[in-house]
Amino acid sequence: MVSVVDRRAKWARFFFLILASVSVTRLAYLQIMEHPKYEALANGQHELYKKIFPKRGEVFFHDTEGTLIPAAMNKTKYRLYTVPREMTNTSKVGVTHAQDAAEALSLILGVPSEILLAQLTKPNDPYEPLQNGLEEADADAVRALNIAGVYLTPELSRYYPLGAIGAHLTGFVGQGDQGPHGQYGVEGYFEKLLAGEIGVITAERDASGRRISVGGAGTELGTDGGDIIVTVDVPLQYFTCKALAEGIARFGAESGVVVIMNPQNGRVVALCNNPSYDPNGYSSVADIRYFNNAAIFTAYEPGSVFKPITMAAGLDAHVVTPETTYENTGSVAIGIHTIHNVDQKTHGLATMVDVLDKSLNTGAVFVAEKTGKETFSKYVKDFGFGELTGIELDTEVEGNITSLDRQGEIYMATASFGQGITVTPMQLIRAYAAIANGGKILKPHIVDELRHPDGKIETTEPEVVRQVIAERTSTLLSGMLVSVVSKGHAKNAQIPGYYIAGKTGTAQIADAQAGGYGEGTIHTFIGFGPVAYPRFVILVKLDRPQNVLFADASATIVFAEIARYLVDYWQIPPDAV
Repeated sequence: MVSVVDRRAKWARFFFLILASVSVTRLAYLQIMEHPKYEALANGQHELYKKIFPKRGEVFFHDTEGTLIPAAMNKTKYRLYTVPREMTNTSKVGVTHAQDAAEALSLILGVPSEILLAQLTKPNDPYEPLQNGLEEADADAVRALNIAGVYLTPELSRYYPLGAIGAHLTGFVGQGDQGPHGQYGVEGYFEKLLAGEIGVITAERDASGRRISVGGAGTELGTDGGDIIVTVDVPLQYFTCKALAEGIARFGAESGVVVIMNPQNGRVVALCNNPSYDPNGYSSVADIRYFNNAAIFTAYEPGSVFKPITMAAGLDAHVVTPETTYENTGSVAIGIHTIHNVDQKTHGLATMVDVLDKSLNTGAVFVAEKTGKETFSKYVKDFGFGELTGIELDTEVEGNITSLDRQGEIYMATASFGQGITVTPMQLIRAYAAIANGGKILKPHIVDELRHPDGKIETTEPEVVRQVIAERTSTLLSGMLVSVVSKGHAKNAQIPGYYIAGKTGTAQIADAQAGGYGEGTIHTFIGFGPVAYPRFVILVKLDRPQNVLFADASATIVFAEIARYLVDYWQIPPDAV
């Protein structure tokens, strides 16, 4: 029989065994599973870790003489803060009481004195921020007050001298969880180059937090960011943005885009969006859609400006010539669908020149059918639709041409005149540049030079992506597009003394929710010249104009104003017209 003493001893041994097991388990957990946490805490007590922030690289535009003009630069501003416990019983010269200090600072900062007083008098508060981003003049005014316990520390701030004029090219530097970082434009696209590499200082410190001069001290120096030279010509950019704004106001449009490209090398020399925003005050922009660059981000159904792409395919595949005719009855049946000409008229025997001059939907369908679905689709893709252009701007989209992969002839038919597919303005202007330059698809670029912090300069060279049409096709189609401007729907785009080629498009706007097409139209004109050796391609796009029906009376007028300025600014000799 087990005695009471033996039972108690047995339970005591069991209890201590359980206690020992728990202790061992806890110790193992702390030493293995929680090791990183406690190591970090220990390091926090004994190590000094300080980041060395590099100087961000700057962005420059230029003028026609090549003079560099800052577009995104660093500017010294100041952070104002207080150590409230130092405000008590001060006897320094100048403002000596918190109340007086609050009133004096209120006049400089534009902040109510009662708010400042509450910040200045927080008991035992070692640090209280008052305001960031102070300009030099305001910082000087604060210094002159000589307030004990109030301090200024310099900090580099991003500044955009051109404001809204260059916003969609530069983008801006925003604040995130990891600190400042570039967003949109070249700031976002080249974030790594512009930001540079952060350095660190590490050192041992004592229990009081003082740095110990011996031991594992080390410094890893950071690397300043590189600079970027952008292709944009500032006087041309200013004029282009002004002409776009006036065109939007004149025709009651909601928004618009203009892009100007050199078709010989793919350089984008001007790019404007309206509405725009001031990147210096990006945080106060009410609608973040204003940040999007519609030239690369907003894909849309282009309408009749796509007909030259269809015609290029037919000419290059040798299934039509400019003189090829077809019987235009005003409509064409595709299965259960009927496609009409925009003017709802019958034009009888029509040539391919007529198809572009009069912008005949049925003529575009005729060319696409002669070309064949597989070949037509190949040309559309080879012209660069459905793929990124690769321009050095953040947030570019591909558009959508997947309808060409569907069964049914209706999809090719509607695509032939720019419906049922979506493209970006940048894709369109690149395609027209190929028509202008002898048939070469170029990679558009917005950067002339990348200037790396080690002194290396990376220059952008013209890049031919592919030969999409033969040079002869380019010449034939360019002549047909000259006819559109001289005799067809684009007479308002004429520039006295110059042969200009181009095409209008008045596109319906697809309704993504309800299906079909909603209210309003998008007007586009793309033109290039002088045709003998084109120096420029200009795309003008106006969204939902209210007081004009077709692009021939809106986008062409904006184009002509910009083109007249351009030939004079660049001193382009006139043709022997």
